[in-house]
Amino acid sequence: MKKFLIAISLAAASAFAAANPTGFINYDQASGDSKTLQKLLVGVAQSTSWGVLDFSVIHQRIESSSATGAEVGLTNGVKLGPVTLRGRLSLGYGSGETEDAGFYSVGAEAQVPVAQQVGLYANYLYRDAFGSSVDWSSSRASVGLDFAVGARTNLRVGYISAEQGDTRFNGGTVTVAYQF
Repeated sequence: MKKFLIAISLAAASAFAAANPTGFINYDQASGDSKTLQKLLVGVAQSTSWGVLDFSVIHQRIESSSATGAEVGLTNGVKLGPVTLRGRLSLGYGSGETEDAGFYSVGAEAQVPVAQQVGLYANYLYRDAFGSSVDWSSSRASVGLDFAVGARTNLRVGYISAEQGDTRFNGGTVTVAYQF
């Protein structure tokens, strides 16, 4: 799995070097069951003939335990009137406190404009490991506003409801994206 992710990452990096990619940073902070979840995701995305290809590095911390991983994903969508619907599939490799594992995630999003520079979005993501003895399963739903801040910058702020193993979290999310 590591070799597959490295090969895909190198292919993605060469595609990003040839065009104008979008860089993004996402930060989630949520609390629940007397625990705090913090997640930082940093990545780059590029439009291709297949959809939007992205590569990201993830660092997640719940209380004193943490996990770090990298993933490559593909997003594609369709516009139905004013609504944009997207689906995403990704593969990655993560390193946790007790075990390393390959993982996959699937997600969906709907976005609708509410003003000239503002959109409303709702999305859902499910992530789990391939054949791991540790419970890596997680889900995350969010809803919020997407602001166009200038010609090449977007800002998203929203509410998240997340589940990691048997713990539920509620909190906020912020994403900044910049097209190079």
